[in-house]
Amino acid sequence: AEGSGGGDVKLLHADLSSVASVAAMVGSLGQLYPGGVQLLVNNAASSEQRKVLTGDGLELQFGVNVQAYFSLMVLMAPLLMA
Repeated sequence: AEGSGGGDVKLLHADLSSVASVAAMVGSLGQLYPGGVQLLVNNAASSEQRKVLTGDGLELQFGVNVQAYFSLMVLMAPLLMA
C-alpha cells in the first residue's frame, strides 16, 4: 500500500477453481467500490500434470485458466463500465 501512491489498497481473495468463490469476490468488490472499478489485470494460471477436477466438476487447468477469467470478466463488466 505504501508504494502504490494511493494509500487505499484492499486485498480480496478468490479461489479461481470455484465459480462461486469468484462471484463472491466480485460481490465484495462491488460493495467496496460501488462507483465502479477502473482497471482489471488477469494474471494467474494453473499447470497440473495429473487430472484434477474443481468443485464445479471442471478439469483444474481449464477451470482456473479459462472459466475463472470468463466468469470474472462477465461478473465484473457492470463495475468496469460504471
